[in-house]
This record gives sequence, structure tokens and C-alpha cells, in this order.
Amino acid sequence: MNKSQQFLEKYMATVKVYNNQVEIFKNPTTRELDSLNTRAIRYFADPRDDTVYAWDGNLSTHYNMKENPEIARLLKNDSWLLIMFSGHAVKSGGKYIAKGSDSYTPLLYSDKKVLASMKVFLERDWSWVDKYIEGTSDLTKDIAKEL
Repeated sequence: MNKSQQFLEKYMATVKVYNNQVEIFKNPTTRELDSLNTRAIRYFADPRDDTVYAWDGNLSTHYNMKENPEIARLLKNDSWLLIMFSGHAVKSGGKYIAKGSDSYTPLLYSDKKVLASMKVFLERDWSWVDKYIEGTSDLTKDIAKEL
């Protein structure tokens, strides 16, 4: 790990969500994600500061992560879906691969303005996330095509 990575990648917190203790990593390494002992993770990608927050996807949903003060600050905004990308990934071949998002589906939203805003949001450059969760940039493009 080089010196710049030491400042970017770090264990962030353990929060209690219902009866589960959920560890959150900020800009996680594969090794840190492996320490969660799960194949499934969930994550937020915040393009405002190129930060990824990841945790065991079996222990908590995106919305329930508001138990963490830093994430709660981000989720207080009603338009958080247009601020951060929320995704889920699975481990495959030693890497964590983005598989989907339960937040960006046209079935959930009937307002054409909201769908248009989501499409613009998802079409931005998400390639920076791929160093943490591979395939996120492709996934966001695919979802945007469906909107």
C-alpha cells in the first residue's frame, strides 16, 4: 500500500443496526472487504469527494445505515438518491463485482422529471468507483439505459 492509499482507505466505524453490529469501511481495500466474511456487500459511492462506504450486505440495507452519523448526514437530504450511488456487489474471482442497485428502477418512480434527473446522475463518470467495486461504471450506464 502506498502512502496516498493509507490516507484514503480506512475502517470507518461499527454501528448497531437493529441487532446487528455492522462494520463500515471507507474506500475499502479488497482485504478489508474480505474481513467482513461475506460474499455480498452493499455500498454508497459519493461523487462529491470520491468516497465509497461499504459493509456486509446481509446485515443492513442502504437506508438503515443512517445509524452511522457520517452517513446519516448524507441521508438527511431527501434527494440522496441523486447525490450518491447505492449498489450491491458480490465477490467473484477474488474481486468484488457490482451486480445491481435496488434504488434505481423506473417501477419505483412515476415522475418523469425524477427519472430524467436519475438518468443524468447515473450517466456521470463513475469509473473512480471501479478501483473499489469493479464494474460500477458499467452498471450505472446499464441502469441509466433502462430509465
